Amino acid sequence: MRRMQLDDVILRWKKTTRALKIYEQEYGKALTDCLERRTDAELVHFRDPVEAAAFFCLVEAMKTKNLK
Repeated sequence: MRRMQLDDVILRWKKTTRALKIYEQEYGKALTDCLERRTDAELVHFRDPVEAAAFFCLVEAMKTKNLK
């Protein structure tokens, strides 16, 4: 999978973020920011862009919560 395949998911999630309540929008932005930082090298093991998005967002959530 290539980064440009993830762009459709990022765009949909950004649109959905705008529909969230104002206090929830920061979370949607954090998710899309996380996805925008991904590179082709990180995505090479995925075929499904939604699976890749979920994986990297969950990894980011784990890092933020400081769980091991």
